[in-house]
Amino acid sequence: MAYRAFRLEQSITIHKIYSIHYFEYRKDFVFSGESHDFWEFVCVDRGEVFARNGDKLTLIREDDICFRKPNLFHGIEANGVVAPNLVVISFECSSPAMRFFEDRILRVDQAEKHFLAGIIAEAEGCLSGRLDNPYLQDLERKEDAVFGAEQMIRLYLEMFLLHLYRRYAVASGGKDAPGRRGGRDLNTDRDSAVFEQLRNYLERHIAEQLDVGRICRDNLLSRTRLQDICRKFAGMGVIECFNRMKIEQAQIFLREQAGSCRQIAERLGYGSANYFTRQFHQYTGMTPSEYDRSIKAIAEKHRNDG
Repeated sequence: MAYRAFRLEQSITIHKIYSIHYFEYRKDFVFSGESHDFWEFVCVDRGEVFARNGDKLTLIREDDICFRKPNLFHGIEANGVVAPNLVVISFECSSPAMRFFEDRILRVDQAEKHFLAGIIAEAEGCLSGRLDNPYLQDLERKEDAVFGAEQMIRLYLEMFLLHLYRRYAVASGGKDAPGRRGGRDLNTDRDSAVFEQLRNYLERHIAEQLDVGRICRDNLLSRTRLQDICRKFAGMGVIECFNRMKIEQAQIFLREQAGSCRQIAERLGYGSANYFTRQFHQYTGMTPSEYDRSIKAIAEKHRNDG
């Protein structure tokens, strides 16, 4: 029997990456703007910001993503109240499907957050330099880069864009739109809803000390299902996820200048400021004081450059 190869169609292909950043900004951060000849998007992980696209200034909130087409002047401003966390990725892509994303503001779902988290994790495994450095313009490969990490970045980014396109462009298209069914997995949808409920629960109890037993009881989940859901969407166990959320909230308090280290530790339910400092260092690689100084230095450099 003679086989004939079937060539797979590439709907969206990423050619190059220019930047991958996860920024944690102070509440008074302002980036006046720039333009470049490649695509960029900004996704708000925490808080909200004003995004400037050309002559339009639009408020984008948590889980919103704002696309900037090549050569469009764009900037970012914090709202003066909330210290935002942003994912910023810029890339080269000439696929015709990208026209759909021009000047769009969309919302990301749990699956798309998973792809973004994968991009950040793989970037940390193959790129040198800090991903939270807004002045890093030239990406450099680590000498000990994780095998396949660069290809994983491309694949995650392509899946991210394809997933968004299917949810928005295809799902609202006509009955003959290609891929209309989108291959939806009902089990994944249910798991995503459970994880979203779990995250909301942990956020409401961020100032407390929780154990696995109480989390299971309050959310009507078995230990096995609880841990499976958490590892599926967060890549870690529920207590580690909760501790990480505490540290992320601590970073926001520090950027908002919402109290001393001891006061922030108390607000987040830590019995000891020393234990809080150790855990903060474990997750960020810096003490709270070092983190605060680094954020202030970034803000001061922006003011001087402006």
